[in-house]
Amino acid sequence: MPRGGRVRAVAAPLHGWDRVARFLAGLFRRIRNLEASLRIVEANGQPGAVTYDRDGHVLNVFALDIADGEVQAVRCVVNPDQLRHL
Repeated sequence: MPRGGRVRAVAAPLHGWDRVARFLAGLFRRIRNLEASLRIVEANGQPGAVTYDRDGHVLNVFALDIADGEVQAVRCVVNPDQLRHL
C-alpha cells in the first residue's frame, strides 16, 4: 500500500498483457468472492466499469485507455475520497 493510502493499490504499473491479465483475473475473483457487482460505463470518455459492494456502495472505477484499437492502460480509482461523488 502506498504511504498514506487508505486502501490497497498496485504501487507500480504492470507491463505486459500476461501480467495485466493475471492481475485482472485475480481482481475479478476477489470481486466475485465479495459478492460485488460490476457495471459497464463510460469513464473519462473511455470504456470502463464501476464495481459496487453488496450494499450498492462504489468500491472502484476502472477506465481503459484505448489507442489504435488496443488497450494502452487500465486505470483504476480506489480512493474512497475520490469516489464519494458517485
